Amino acid sequence: MTNYYRDEMQVRSVCYSSADRLITAKREALAPDFDYNANSNFIEQHVKHNYINRNEPTLPKDEDIPARKIFIDHVICNDTKFTDSEIRDHVYTVVAAGSETTALQTAHTIMLLATHQEIQDRVATEIKEVFYSEDVEISYDNIVKLEYLERVIKESLRLCPVVPIIGRETQATLKLDDYEIPAGITLLINFYTLHRRPDIWGDDAEEFNPDHFLPEFVEKRHPYSFLPFNGGQRNCIGYRYAMIALKIILVHLLRRYKFNTSMTYKDLRFRTDINLKLCTEHLWHFEHKKFYKFADKIPSAKNYGILGHGPHFLGKNDEGRFKLLHELCLKFDHLIKLWLGPAILWVLVNDPKTIQKVLLSPVCLEKPFFYKFLRLDSGLISARYDVWKIHRKSLNYSFNLKILQTFIPIFIENSQKLVNDLAVNIGKRKEFDMLAYTSKSALNMICGTSFGLDIKNIALSDDVFHALEKLNRAISARSQSFFLYSEPIYRMSRYYRDEMESRSVCYSSADMIIKVKRKALEDEESVNNNQIDRENYEDELYRETIERFPELRALKKEDIINQIKATFNKNKKKSTITEEDENMPTRKIFIDHVICNDTKFNDSEVRDHVYTVVAAGSETTALQTAHTIMLLATHQEIQNRVAAEIKEVFYSDDIEISYDNIVKLEYLERVIKESLRLCPVVPVIGRETQAPIKLDDDIEIPAGITLLINFYTLHRRPDIWGDDAEEFNPDHFLPEFVEKRHPYSFLPFSGGQRNCIGYRYAMIALKIILVHLLRRYKFNTSMTYKDLRFRTDINLKLCTKHLVSIELRD
Repeated sequence: MTNYYRDEMQVRSVCYSSADRLITAKREALAPDFDYNANSNFIEQHVKHNYINRNEPTLPKDEDIPARKIFIDHVICNDTKFTDSEIRDHVYTVVAAGSETTALQTAHTIMLLATHQEIQDRVATEIKEVFYSEDVEISYDNIVKLEYLERVIKESLRLCPVVPIIGRETQATLKLDDYEIPAGITLLINFYTLHRRPDIWGDDAEEFNPDHFLPEFVEKRHPYSFLPFNGGQRNCIGYRYAMIALKIILVHLLRRYKFNTSMTYKDLRFRTDINLKLCTEHLWHFEHKKFYKFADKIPSAKNYGILGHGPHFLGKNDEGRFKLLHELCLKFDHLIKLWLGPAILWVLVNDPKTIQKVLLSPVCLEKPFFYKFLRLDSGLISARYDVWKIHRKSLNYSFNLKILQTFIPIFIENSQKLVNDLAVNIGKRKEFDMLAYTSKSALNMICGTSFGLDIKNIALSDDVFHALEKLNRAISARSQSFFLYSEPIYRMSRYYRDEMESRSVCYSSADMIIKVKRKALEDEESVNNNQIDRENYEDELYRETIERFPELRALKKEDIINQIKATFNKNKKKSTITEEDENMPTRKIFIDHVICNDTKFNDSEVRDHVYTVVAAGSETTALQTAHTIMLLATHQEIQNRVAAEIKEVFYSDDIEISYDNIVKLEYLERVIKESLRLCPVVPVIGRETQAPIKLDDDIEIPAGITLLINFYTLHRRPDIWGDDAEEFNPDHFLPEFVEKRHPYSFLPFSGGQRNCIGYRYAMIALKIILVHLLRRYKFNTSMTYKDLRFRTDINLKLCTKHLVSIELRD
């Protein structure tokens, strides 16, 4: 009959409804027949961060840990078989208790430090000693070195235990000293008072003094004098989680900020509201280091203090976060700052002139910290500048235009195979996912052009494709979650496990490619030097290969021999240099330059380069082909015009698909560029300043700041592209319009020194694939142009599948 009951029921309705939706979605995600793509929007919002494939093997190093590691999976899938009500209770408990504990204790600790500046300074000094540069990883091994910070946290937990009082009920008679307590009696334990007893903690029991937890004092106290997480069998299950999270949060906060407050320590009065709370708000303010003073001149959306701009993105799925970033960059069309929490600052550079200044500046050639999440220290995408400049120079030859023209037969062969593979869908009403086909085709092309391999003999396609997808999801999820930036916390997440399993597949394939190529190149040299008996060449070649690489035993003998011989023959053919090519090295394809070059890459560097070109090269071609087909399927008149142009240039089957002929396809080129404008495969890139750079007359960016460039928004600015900036119109690339635009208005492959090394490769491949597809098929879709919604998953992806149907073209 009270208002409290009514309030309780209304609030429970909201909380339980959210818990029920989460449980339902997780049950579906754990089902063996779950269609992840069909439920992508819902899963993105509710359960994607913990999506599990039921058939995934456990990692060897986790052999004593069950395959299902995160809380919700154990609740839903366990031998006890919890009921729906029990599951809901567990979900609600962990959300309420887990978030409240971390939030309150962080706020309490900051208040105590704000009222004790000398202790705050000492903590900050210790953090600086352990993490003396941005390159020092925030790992578990490093945070355990923060002994004073740990004492501070424990002292905070002593004075401000989140749960100040607990209760127990006796189930049988219990003797406590001279008292005998019968069954059914409620016993209360007041941790708040226990932690402030002068006979236990000394005359300064009411004071904030981290030295209470020096080892010499701890060993003198009864072990049950300090119980911030309760004790005994029914202690708090999440105490380790809380301690790790608190340390990492405070490391980030105190590295960047000094916290102050107008309140004094004596002003901190407490009340109990299930948890221990201040009677006032946690009123404090923080000072940015002088390092960040420049940011005061840069506009932004509403800043929520210690939370930064994070609340703007909370509760949104990948699509919603990407859309919001786009809207912010349109609104603040020159510069905008984004604070991720209190410790990480990003500056987004949005106008072409300033973007040009950044990409051409010698002090903006470094990649920011989050590129480390790729774990490709030598790959051209993520390598530090000093490594990149050496490796890029060594590999530039592989992407020379004349060399790329020699790949055209491979492009044609794979495009014809793609056309044939699609034939099973002719006349079917059910639409299919175009990306599933283009992904395999693009991977074939990469293996043929960059590695000289026939993918049929390596069997990479399905495994590598799915592993790349899974790996991208894990890295993307980490890059979009501030808390997962910490390696220790990330390693406790499902994403880390997904990443490691996917890397194992990808690296295994990369290693196989490298081993086969090394053997082929060694045998080429041996044959040239007459070191092998020609009559027993194949048997000896097979025996030596298996001895050196036992893992290749799974392949047939003839497949290994044929692959090595094919590679040898390709290299032999390419070894003849004409006068026109006299400045080119004899080895022309990518893998040969990686393995045999003056820089002498080590095994790790070779693997990074191989993996980078597989992932980046195949993904770019596959996605952009699928995006272009979707755009043409939703714009039939443009598709018909492209098909007519192709028919005019290739008016009979006898006309060769050569470089000279594909450059005649001017309208197709405009279509591809318009597709790249609306759907840049990499929508956002980052740079880190290595020295101060002046972006405006009154804004100088210091060294160490992350600059982001949003190509997706740049390509859709109405002030650059006109009122139809959001529309698919290839005439945006008519010469008379191009010459009026700033050259850095269109950057599908980035710009400056660190642009994409494979941009010519991509353009040639895209043209040849689309020529084959549009000569043979007319593409249709039930979707409209407005249905094409995007999200970022390292690359730009549709929120749905690329659903099309085909019919034979007249």
